[in-house]
Amino acid sequence: MPHGSPSYTLNGAELVRRRENAGWSQRELAAKCKAAGRAVDASQIARYETGQSTPRPAALTVMAEVLKCEPDDLAIRTAVVA
Repeated sequence: MPHGSPSYTLNGAELVRRRENAGWSQRELAAKCKAAGRAVDASQIARYETGQSTPRPAALTVMAEVLKCEPDDLAIRTAVVA
């Protein structure tokens, strides 16, 4: 990460809540991310939702875009890297 960039983890429960509120499966969210220009595999979305993995900023941004929210709505800031 660039110097001074925030560090975060994904709020998996919030990702699940927003995805389910949209009426989408993990596979459907993955397809919408791909259509928006960033391939995110359904199995990777499952890992994000369970906390097994944290998305890179580009993946976080596209998921937020297709879920019609801000990336910060899906992230939990943990620290600022100095």
